[in-house]
Amino acid sequence: MIDGLPRFTSPNGLSVNERIDIKPKHIVIATGSSPQKPAIEGFDGEMLAPDTILNLNECPDSLAVLGATAVGLELAQAFHRLGAAVTVIDPESPLPQEDCECSTLLLDSLKAQGIGFRKARPVRAAKSGDTIEIELDSGAGGLSVGHILAANGSEPAIGDLDLETGGVATQGARVLVDDHQRSSNPKVFAIGEAVGAASIQAANQHAAIVVRNALRNAGAAADSDVVPRVIFTDPEFAHVGLDEARARARHRAIRVLRWPFHENDRARAEGDGAGHVKLVTLADGTIVGAT
Repeated sequence: MIDGLPRFTSPNGLSVNERIDIKPKHIVIATGSSPQKPAIEGFDGEMLAPDTILNLNECPDSLAVLGATAVGLELAQAFHRLGAAVTVIDPESPLPQEDCECSTLLLDSLKAQGIGFRKARPVRAAKSGDTIEIELDSGAGGLSVGHILAANGSEPAIGDLDLETGGVATQGARVLVDDHQRSSNPKVFAIGEAVGAASIQAANQHAAIVVRNALRNAGAAADSDVVPRVIFTDPEFAHVGLDEARARARHRAIRVLRWPFHENDRARAEGDGAGHVKLVTLADGTIVGAT
């Protein structure tokens, strides 16, 4: 293992910390991502990120979470249960990529637990002592908090790799790869958040594909339809395959089946019967999605 910052010096060469040169047979870009911290007029204080908020020595009295994303909701609930007054701020609908029917159940539960939601965008903020005053657009007023958590997304951490020198094409802020996770440079693969993956489960699938293709030239291909994802809130939200909307767009005829948790033995035993299982099948009963 070499500890350092790599960058491409040629399509088949890397330099680490500008002092160690290597020419590996294969290269895998697995650099992860960096959180995006939106600029808010008037605010020049410290903004927390999902990878730094757990470094706090004590739970804040109040917290504004920018972004109703999966990680935003997970951390919002965690800090609410630790004792913080939490408000989630997002101009868009929460969890837009998830099944609307099921995500509504989750959001209703979080609201009932005491987490606030504002459909707005912070336009100005000012810090005075230990308090941050935030002004929102869309007539949503404002709020006073002790800390701001930026959980509105991240971007691939590939800016220092000098990908152009390595012959690695990008699309937007991510590495462009084919179904085999291979970049425009046939020696270079990329996985996970470096290619825009939205979950650790997708990154794990990418890693398995790269191992098979790089070591065995197996021709393994990614299939997003079989990658599960989980939002670790309470209640949890899990999904695999196509949701109802995508299934209707892809297939002519589908069936939607629901089974309430309150009829499940474990749910009854634990006294927690909220929620349900939702299955999407083809006309012949083949399951194509579950939430």
